[in-house]
Amino acid sequence: MRILLVVRPCQGGIATHVRVLVRRLKQQGQEVFVAAPNGALAQESDGYFRLPLSGHPIDIARSAGILAGLLPKLKPDVVHCHGILSALLKPFLSRQGNEGAVWIYTAHNFPSSFFSQLAWRWAYTSGRPHRLVAVSRALAGALTRCGIPAPKVIAIPNGIEISSEPPAAAVLPAGSTILTVGRLVPEKGTGQVLKAFQALKKEVRGPLRLLVAGTGPEEKALQALAGRLGIGRDVTFLGYVPDPAHLYRAADVFVTAPCREGMGLANLEAMGWGLPVVSTRVGGIPEVVVDGETGFLVEPNRPLMLAQALKTLLDFPELARSFGLAGARRVRERFTAESMGRATLAVYEEAKMNASS
Repeated sequence: MRILLVVRPCQGGIATHVRVLVRRLKQQGQEVFVAAPNGALAQESDGYFRLPLSGHPIDIARSAGILAGLLPKLKPDVVHCHGILSALLKPFLSRQGNEGAVWIYTAHNFPSSFFSQLAWRWAYTSGRPHRLVAVSRALAGALTRCGIPAPKVIAIPNGIEISSEPPAAAVLPAGSTILTVGRLVPEKGTGQVLKAFQALKKEVRGPLRLLVAGTGPEEKALQALAGRLGIGRDVTFLGYVPDPAHLYRAADVFVTAPCREGMGLANLEAMGWGLPVVSTRVGGIPEVVVDGETGFLVEPNRPLMLAQALKTLLDFPELARSFGLAGARRVRERFTAESMGRATLAVYEEAKMNASS
């Protein structure tokens, strides 16, 4: 099967998802091509085609034109669009040169605004994809509320690549290292993490540091906030870290605090490394982090609650260890790259079968 992945501009979790999916589909004997603004997503693919895709209408039109010329030459069996911007391309294409392919859309993030809800509805009604994949059940529900028929939506959770054996999750001294990983944008709630860390510093004896891995438009503002909160010396902004494995190994506790989240790939990665996770009860996160079993969940925009959950794990390292081991088991049972790849390929095969019948 020849598969073309069309990807919107992205970094972080979506980029990781695409790279993992390319690898897994290739391992299942498929030919995989990538059309995207970011050439780094083409790792291990059978070919990369640059799209000048962005939210600007001119870039959408230019990308649709490139894709229209590419499809008759590539003749893919499946065109799989990741993100709303890539899904918006299909309505601009003519049927000619595109008749043999089935189209799949994947939504990675919640359609939080009225505009994004309308965009997903229009992308579906105008493009008529064979299936729309959501990375969590919560996100699948949000898409149906946009007016997309529920039978057309399927939830396939993100999967991560992990070692065959779970990590040891050793008991580390309390008051050591807290880690957060994610894009530095408002919806990720990194400012709430900084406020929680300030409150935690007042309650915890001994050395305590926070590592912030990621970059984004809020980076300078968050650095300034850390200074105003008086925690600048204890917070290290690491920028973009392409392979944060060494950070997971060095940390005691992992924390994120988004106000909305499709699923939360960083939480999955932390659990895979045996870390207890503190996060917020939003979107697809409760499908990953089990409150009181693999970590703690608190309401969004509640930094004092976040701080208390972190303090509990630092005060009771055996509890933190049990949460970490439970999280590692959960990831290996439910959220592997292998299971994600198999489920995605099954969607392709089902769509091809239905299209030909």
